[in-house]
Amino acid sequence: NHFTGELTKKLSAIAPHKIHYAPAFLYDNQNDYGVYLFVVFLFCINYSVFFKQNLYLVLISLFSLFLFSFTGDARIMSYLIGVLILFVLAQELIKLELLKATKNKIVVALAIASSIILIINKPIFLGPKYQTDSSFYRMRDMQDFEKQFGGYDSIGKVENSFVVRLKFIKNGLLMIQENPILGVGPGQYKTVHRLKKVKYDTGTNVSPHNFPVEIISEYGVFGWGYIGLLGYFFYLIFQLRYKHHHEVSFWLWLSIPLFCVVSIIPSSFLYFDIMWLFAPLLYFVIRREYLLVSVSI
Repeated sequence: NHFTGELTKKLSAIAPHKIHYAPAFLYDNQNDYGVYLFVVFLFCINYSVFFKQNLYLVLISLFSLFLFSFTGDARIMSYLIGVLILFVLAQELIKLELLKATKNKIVVALAIASSIILIINKPIFLGPKYQTDSSFYRMRDMQDFEKQFGGYDSIGKVENSFVVRLKFIKNGLLMIQENPILGVGPGQYKTVHRLKKVKYDTGTNVSPHNFPVEIISEYGVFGWGYIGLLGYFFYLIFQLRYKHHHEVSFWLWLSIPLFCVVSIIPSSFLYFDIMWLFAPLLYFVIRREYLLVSVSI
């Protein structure tokens, strides 16, 4: 269930862990594949009326994404999908007669909030476990995982993903400061790190892990233009609802914020064809809604 890659080669040398059960496929990274699937989900739910109106299809899709993310130890994606599942359920419950009373709405809101707190605060490990002669063993946390994967910095100290991501952002901001107009050039963010021409050492990691920093540092004002384009699309959606009084799906409202969140999860933004397609396809969805407004007028 895998194409061979650097990550899959390392899997055979470590104790069983949740990541073993997340097929990495072509990208050799469960985070990347999860993000790809999630953006496809956004397209489906915005383009297809049948998909949008079929509650079971939406929930099955979200649950499948959650299962993939959870078993692959993609923590940010797991939390995001978990919250979206609760959000969809809450939307459906609000439509029911049961929730017309204010006290019932408060009870449901408290139940959902409690569920979120429990999921985030007390994650459940579903296995696997590796049995030795004397006891059961599993990786205690991501530090154990990083030790076996060789996630060390230049002085041999284990660094978690948050620290490394922070260094990537700092290095990217310095690139933006030094090359504010045209940037360092397409694809050069990785090259600069690979050549160790950065202030903050990130070890063997060279991918930006942050799409605004990646785009702006490489493309300068053109990168800012892409961020501005997403902002403009959000403004168009706002106009649809409040200027033209057109009913807008909450999924259309959420598309850009959700896209921005998931786009900082993968190692790199620009090597995903699905990322290139997001802006033009979302624009087609918005234009369709404007056409519906003109027809109704």
